[in-house]
Amino acid sequence: MNCLGLAFMGTITEKEIEDLTRELVKAIRMNEGPGSATFRYPNEDIGEIHVRCIRESFLAVDNWNPFIAGGYIFINSCGDFDPQVAIAVIEAMELTVVSSFDAELHLPTGGTA
Repeated sequence: MNCLGLAFMGTITEKEIEDLTRELVKAIRMNEGPGSATFRYPNEDIGEIHVRCIRESFLAVDNWNPFIAGGYIFINSCGDFDPQVAIAVIEAMELTVVSSFDAELHLPTGGTA
């Protein structure tokens, strides 16, 4: 599992988040999954979490606007992708990436849980 996590600064609307996740799927050459969903924090106007399924795994945006002008983006995929391509898409939305990590995770194979 290839994982990219980014902290960003800047404001982004719910519609822009949907557009961003669609653009990320295309840019990193993954395949749309069964859909996406947005969840808002109950009784608080502090942002939302948007999750988009891809056939290779998922993308998530944890948006803290208007509480904090920024948030987090996570891309998890069984397929290989170039983190710099994803960063370019994010920055094209006028968001500033302030920190990131790029890692690979492995589940054990051949055993039982």
